[in-house]
Amino acid sequence: MEGWVKLYRVLLKKPIWLKSTPEHKTILITLLLMANHEQGEWEWQGYKFKVEPGQFVTSIDSIVKECGKGISFQNVRSALKKFEKLGFLTNVSTKTGRLITIVNWEEYQANDDDTNNNTNKEVTKNQQRGNKEVTPNKNDKNDKNDKNLLKDSSLQIQNLRHRYSPETLILIDEYIEILKTTRVSGKIAVSVLEKVYIEMAKYPEIVVKYACYTIVNNPALHSKKENYFFGIMRNTKADEATRKLDKFYGQIKVVEDFGINRRPEEKYFGD
Repeated sequence: MEGWVKLYRVLLKKPIWLKSTPEHKTILITLLLMANHEQGEWEWQGYKFKVEPGQFVTSIDSIVKECGKGISFQNVRSALKKFEKLGFLTNVSTKTGRLITIVNWEEYQANDDDTNNNTNKEVTKNQQRGNKEVTPNKNDKNDKNDKNLLKDSSLQIQNLRHRYSPETLILIDEYIEILKTTRVSGKIAVSVLEKVYIEMAKYPEIVVKYACYTIVNNPALHSKKENYFFGIMRNTKADEATRKLDKFYGQIKVVEDFGINRRPEEKYFGD
Protein backbone atom coordinates (compact mmCIF):
# COMPACT_ATOMS: atom_id res chain seq x y z
CA MET A 1 0.00 0.00 0.00
CA GLU A 2 1.39 3.39 -1.01
CA GLY A 3 0.53 6.98 -0.12
CA TRP A 4 0.48 8.86 3.17
CA VAL A 5 -1.85 9.87 6.01
CA LYS A 6 -2.09 13.03 8.07
CA LEU A 7 -1.28 13.03 11.77
CA TYR A 8 -2.54 16.21 13.43
CA ARG A 9 -0.73 17.59 16.48
CA VAL A 10 -4.08 18.11 18.19
CA LEU A 11 -4.04 14.34 18.72
CA LEU A 12 -1.61 14.93 21.59
CA LYS A 13 -4.44 16.59 23.56
CA LYS A 14 -7.09 13.97 22.80
CA PRO A 15 -8.19 11.39 25.42
CA ILE A 16 -7.43 8.59 22.95
CA TRP A 17 -3.76 9.63 23.09
CA LEU A 18 -3.50 10.80 26.70
CA LYS A 19 -5.13 7.62 28.06
CA SER A 20 -3.32 5.18 25.82
CA THR A 21 -0.26 3.10 26.63
CA PRO A 22 2.80 3.25 24.34
CA GLU A 23 1.60 -0.05 22.83
CA HIS A 24 -1.85 1.38 22.11
CA LYS A 25 -0.33 4.49 20.51
CA THR A 26 1.69 2.26 18.18
CA ILE A 27 -1.45 0.37 17.27
CA LEU A 28 -3.36 3.63 16.72
CA ILE A 29 -0.86 4.92 14.19
CA THR A 30 -0.58 1.51 12.53
CA LEU A 31 -4.36 1.38 12.02
CA LEU A 32 -4.27 4.80 10.35
CA LEU A 33 -1.54 3.57 8.03
CA MET A 34 -3.44 0.36 7.21
CA ALA A 35 -6.67 2.16 6.26
CA ASN A 36 -7.46 2.49 2.56
CA HIS A 37 -7.10 6.02 1.22
CA GLU A 38 -9.26 5.26 -1.81
CA GLN A 39 -11.96 2.85 -2.89
CA GLY A 40 -10.98 -0.78 -3.21
CA GLU A 41 -12.77 -3.83 -4.53
CA TRP A 42 -12.40 -7.59 -4.22
CA GLU A 43 -14.36 -10.78 -4.85
CA TRP A 44 -15.26 -13.45 -2.31
CA GLN A 45 -17.38 -16.57 -3.00
CA GLY A 46 -18.77 -15.05 -6.18
CA TYR A 47 -19.69 -11.72 -4.58
CA LYS A 48 -17.96 -8.42 -5.25
CA PHE A 49 -17.30 -6.14 -2.30
CA LYS A 50 -16.22 -2.52 -2.10
CA VAL A 51 -14.23 -0.83 0.62
CA GLU A 52 -14.39 2.92 1.15
CA PRO A 53 -11.65 5.35 2.25
CA GLY A 54 -10.85 4.89 5.92
CA GLN A 55 -11.77 1.21 5.89
CA PHE A 56 -9.93 -2.06 5.67
CA VAL A 57 -10.65 -5.74 6.24
CA THR A 58 -7.97 -7.38 8.35
CA SER A 59 -7.40 -9.72 11.31
CA ILE A 60 -5.83 -9.47 14.75
CA ASP A 61 -2.87 -11.44 13.45
CA SER A 62 -2.34 -9.03 10.55
CA ILE A 63 -2.48 -5.98 12.83
CA VAL A 64 0.07 -7.56 15.18
CA LYS A 65 2.42 -8.24 12.28
CA GLU A 66 2.06 -4.71 10.89
CA CYS A 67 2.77 -3.18 14.33
CA GLY A 68 6.01 -5.13 14.63
CA LYS A 69 8.06 -6.25 17.61
CA GLY A 70 6.70 -5.61 21.09
CA ILE A 71 2.97 -5.69 20.23
CA SER A 72 0.95 -8.72 21.36
CA PHE A 73 -2.45 -10.12 20.41
CA GLN A 74 -3.80 -8.91 23.77
CA ASN A 75 -2.44 -5.41 23.10
CA VAL A 76 -4.39 -5.26 19.82
CA ARG A 77 -7.60 -6.68 21.29
CA SER A 78 -7.61 -4.23 24.20
CA ALA A 79 -6.71 -1.32 21.88
CA LEU A 80 -9.57 -2.07 19.49
CA LYS A 81 -12.00 -2.27 22.39
CA LYS A 82 -10.79 1.07 23.80
CA PHE A 83 -10.72 2.83 20.41
CA GLU A 84 -14.25 1.65 19.66
CA LYS A 85 -15.49 2.91 23.03
CA LEU A 86 -13.89 6.31 22.39
CA GLY A 87 -15.54 6.54 18.96
CA PHE A 88 -12.31 6.44 16.97
CA LEU A 89 -13.31 3.35 14.99
CA THR A 90 -15.90 0.64 14.51
CA ASN A 91 -14.90 -3.00 14.60
CA VAL A 92 -17.17 -5.62 13.04
CA SER A 93 -16.47 -9.28 12.31
CA THR A 94 -17.55 -10.14 8.75
CA LYS A 95 -17.51 -13.20 6.50
CA THR A 96 -14.33 -11.96 4.90
CA GLY A 97 -12.46 -10.86 8.04
CA ARG A 98 -12.54 -8.06 10.57
CA LEU A 99 -13.91 -4.80 9.14
CA ILE A 100 -12.22 -1.75 10.68
CA THR A 101 -13.67 1.66 9.90
CA ILE A 102 -11.90 4.82 11.04
CA VAL A 103 -14.77 7.10 12.08
CA ASN A 104 -14.74 10.54 10.41
CA TRP A 105 -11.79 9.52 8.23
CA GLU A 106 -12.63 12.07 5.56
CA GLU A 107 -12.78 14.85 8.15
CA TYR A 108 -9.24 14.25 9.36
CA GLN A 109 -7.65 13.18 6.08
CA ALA A 110 -9.20 15.75 3.71
CA ASN A 111 -6.68 17.51 1.48
CA ASP A 112 -5.54 21.08 2.05
CA ASP A 113 -6.64 23.51 -0.66
CA ASP A 114 -3.10 24.61 -1.36
CA THR A 115 -1.60 21.14 -1.74
CA ASN A 116 -3.99 19.48 -4.14
CA ASN A 117 -2.58 17.60 -7.09
CA ASN A 118 -4.17 15.10 -9.44
CA THR A 119 -3.72 12.22 -7.05
CA ASN A 120 -5.04 14.14 -4.06
CA LYS A 121 -8.07 15.34 -6.01
CA GLU A 122 -8.96 11.75 -6.76
CA VAL A 123 -8.60 10.84 -3.08
CA THR A 124 -10.83 13.74 -2.06
CA LYS A 125 -13.42 12.70 -4.62
CA ASN A 126 -13.50 9.22 -3.15
CA GLN A 127 -13.69 10.51 0.42
CA GLN A 128 -16.71 12.66 -0.35
CA ARG A 129 -18.69 9.57 -1.21
CA GLY A 130 -19.08 9.03 2.51
CA ASN A 131 -18.10 6.41 5.02
CA LYS A 132 -20.30 3.68 3.53
CA GLU A 133 -18.40 0.62 4.82
CA VAL A 134 -17.98 -2.59 2.83
CA THR A 135 -20.99 -2.96 0.52
CA PRO A 136 -21.93 -6.07 -1.49
CA ASN A 137 -22.80 -5.40 -5.16
CA LYS A 138 -25.29 -8.27 -4.88
CA ASN A 139 -27.95 -8.35 -2.17
CA ASP A 140 -27.35 -11.01 0.47
CA LYS A 141 -30.29 -13.22 1.34
CA ASN A 142 -31.21 -12.17 4.88
CA ASP A 143 -34.15 -12.89 7.13
CA LYS A 144 -37.59 -11.41 6.53
CA ASN A 145 -36.80 -8.26 8.48
CA ASP A 146 -33.98 -7.40 6.06
CA LYS A 147 -35.72 -7.88 2.73
CA ASN A 148 -37.34 -4.49 2.27
CA LEU A 149 -35.44 -2.18 4.59
CA LEU A 150 -31.88 -3.27 3.77
CA LYS A 151 -31.84 -3.97 0.04
CA ASP A 152 -29.04 -1.46 -0.44
CA SER A 153 -27.54 -1.58 3.04
CA SER A 154 -23.90 -2.07 3.89
CA LEU A 155 -22.36 -5.29 5.11
CA GLN A 156 -21.69 -3.53 8.40
CA ILE A 157 -25.40 -2.90 8.98
CA GLN A 158 -26.25 -6.48 8.18
CA ASN A 159 -23.68 -7.71 10.69
CA LEU A 160 -24.87 -5.30 13.37
CA ARG A 161 -28.45 -6.54 12.93
CA HIS A 162 -27.34 -9.99 14.06
CA ARG A 163 -27.01 -8.56 17.58
CA TYR A 164 -30.78 -8.41 18.01
CA SER A 165 -33.65 -10.83 18.49
CA PRO A 166 -36.38 -11.06 15.81
CA GLU A 167 -38.76 -9.15 18.10
CA THR A 168 -36.32 -6.30 18.53
CA LEU A 169 -35.56 -6.22 14.79
CA ILE A 170 -39.24 -5.77 14.01
CA LEU A 171 -39.33 -2.77 16.34
CA ILE A 172 -36.11 -1.35 14.91
CA ASP A 173 -37.56 -1.62 11.40
CA GLU A 174 -40.69 0.22 12.51
CA TYR A 175 -38.55 2.99 13.94
CA ILE A 176 -36.49 3.24 10.74
CA GLU A 177 -39.67 3.56 8.69
CA ILE A 178 -40.73 6.45 10.93
CA LEU A 179 -37.26 8.01 10.65
CA LYS A 180 -37.66 8.05 6.86
CA THR A 181 -40.60 10.42 7.22
CA THR A 182 -38.27 13.04 8.76
CA ARG A 183 -36.59 13.39 5.35
CA VAL A 184 -38.15 15.36 2.52
CA SER A 185 -37.26 12.57 0.10
CA GLY A 186 -38.75 9.89 2.33
CA LYS A 187 -35.47 8.01 2.13
CA ILE A 188 -32.46 7.59 4.40
CA ALA A 189 -28.88 7.47 3.14
CA VAL A 190 -26.91 4.33 3.93
CA SER A 191 -24.40 6.47 5.84
CA VAL A 192 -27.19 7.68 8.15
CA LEU A 193 -28.45 4.13 8.68
CA GLU A 194 -24.93 3.07 9.57
CA LYS A 195 -24.72 5.90 12.10
CA VAL A 196 -27.98 4.72 13.69
CA TYR A 197 -26.88 1.09 13.92
CA ILE A 198 -23.41 1.98 15.22
CA GLU A 199 -25.00 4.15 17.92
CA MET A 200 -27.44 1.39 18.89
CA ALA A 201 -24.53 -1.04 19.23
CA LYS A 202 -23.21 1.03 22.16
CA TYR A 203 -26.18 0.09 24.35
CA PRO A 204 -27.81 -3.09 25.70
CA GLU A 205 -30.56 -4.55 23.55
CA ILE A 206 -33.20 -3.77 26.17
CA VAL A 207 -32.30 -0.06 25.96
CA VAL A 208 -32.50 -0.13 22.15
CA LYS A 209 -35.88 -1.85 22.36
CA TYR A 210 -37.19 0.71 24.83
CA ALA A 211 -35.97 3.66 22.74
CA CYS A 212 -37.61 2.26 19.60
CA TYR A 213 -40.82 1.57 21.48
CA THR A 214 -40.90 5.11 22.86
CA ILE A 215 -40.72 6.63 19.37
CA VAL A 216 -42.93 4.12 17.57
CA ASN A 217 -45.79 4.39 20.06
CA ASN A 218 -45.77 8.15 20.47
CA PRO A 219 -46.97 9.95 17.31
CA ALA A 220 -45.84 13.27 18.77
CA LEU A 221 -42.26 12.04 18.47
CA HIS A 222 -42.48 10.84 14.86
CA SER A 223 -41.06 14.12 13.58
CA LYS A 224 -37.94 13.82 15.71
CA LYS A 225 -34.69 12.97 13.94
CA GLU A 226 -32.17 10.36 15.04
CA ASN A 227 -30.44 12.57 17.63
CA TYR A 228 -33.57 12.45 19.76
CA PHE A 229 -33.53 8.64 19.53
CA PHE A 230 -29.84 8.66 20.52
CA GLY A 231 -30.70 10.83 23.52
CA ILE A 232 -33.27 8.33 24.78
CA MET A 233 -30.71 5.52 24.68
CA ARG A 234 -28.01 7.68 26.24
CA ASN A 235 -30.24 8.71 29.15
CA THR A 236 -31.84 5.33 29.87
CA LYS A 237 -30.22 2.65 32.01
CA ALA A 238 -30.83 -1.03 31.31
CA ASP A 239 -32.70 -1.61 34.58
CA GLU A 240 -34.91 1.42 33.92
CA ALA A 241 -35.72 0.21 30.40
CA THR A 242 -36.50 -3.26 31.76
CA ARG A 243 -38.79 -1.88 34.45
CA LYS A 244 -40.73 0.31 32.03
CA LEU A 245 -41.12 -2.42 29.43
CA ASP A 246 -42.19 -4.93 32.09
CA LYS A 247 -44.86 -2.45 33.16
CA PHE A 248 -45.93 -2.14 29.53
CA TYR A 249 -46.15 -5.91 29.08
CA GLY A 250 -48.20 -6.13 32.24
CA GLN A 251 -50.66 -3.61 30.86
CA ILE A 252 -50.96 -5.60 27.64
CA LYS A 253 -51.67 -8.77 29.59
CA VAL A 254 -54.50 -7.02 31.45
CA VAL A 255 -55.93 -5.84 28.14
CA GLU A 256 -55.81 -9.38 26.72
CA ASP A 257 -57.20 -11.00 29.89
CA PHE A 258 -60.23 -8.70 29.92
CA GLY A 259 -60.74 -8.92 26.16
CA ILE A 260 -60.47 -5.18 25.66
CA ASN A 261 -60.16 -4.29 21.99
CA ARG A 262 -57.28 -2.12 20.93
CA ARG A 263 -57.60 0.59 18.34
CA PRO A 264 -56.17 -0.45 14.94
CA GLU A 265 -53.59 2.32 15.00
CA GLU A 266 -52.15 1.21 18.35
CA LYS A 267 -48.91 -0.75 18.04
CA TYR A 268 -47.50 -2.96 20.75
CA PHE A 269 -44.68 -5.43 21.17
CA GLY A 270 -45.61 -8.93 20.12
CA ASP A 271 -48.13 -7.87 17.46
